Amino acid sequence: MTEEELLMVRERKVEESYKNYYDSRPELKKASDELYDLYQNDKISFEEYRKKSLELGKNIDKHLAKS
Repeated sequence: MTEEELLMVRERKVEESYKNYYDSRPELKKASDELYDLYQNDKISFEEYRKKSLELGKNIDKHLAKS
């Protein structure tokens, strides 16, 4: 395989991993979608979106650790 083909295979695996991660955490997907909608509709800045996304990830990890 060429280097480009290997990169494409790697990218597909990463994409699949993210999809599996979100599919197994519907509460995270819902919250992420709502946050993204706020950003897309100019209700929050990109910086706020980035910061809240990081907080969301941390909170979900804490929630899952307790389960």
